[in-house]
Amino acid sequence: GLVGNGMTIYLLAYCIKRNPFTTFILNLSIADFGVLASLIMTDIFVTVSTLGKRNNIVQTFFFLFFELFFFTYSASQFLLTAISLDRCVAVLFPLWHRCHRPPYLPTLVCVLIWILSFLLSAVHFIL
Repeated sequence: GLVGNGMTIYLLAYCIKRNPFTTFILNLSIADFGVLASLIMTDIFVTVSTLGKRNNIVQTFFFLFFELFFFTYSASQFLLTAISLDRCVAVLFPLWHRCHRPPYLPTLVCVLIWILSFLLSAVHFIL
């Protein structure tokens, strides 16, 4: 999981020429890497709090890593939806997709997805 996503992030960020599809996949790999890292850290903190006595620092870190999980998990789901919609548009409207789609659209969609995920996790954090 972490190694595969790490290799994907490295290859897409530094070795492979960027195109609209790789922009989506790079962001999806970053989100999935965050999900896996937050799950591992949450498991560590659950183990520490189970074996030792509970204190406020462990509880605070557990809560923060849960919020990181919520943030990256929602970003991952939204990115999968955006990839599916992009592929659907490519199949249903191939000429428009190839000739008239703005080249900055995937980057803009990814930025909006990260902002939306952050806002959702911030609302969850506040409430």
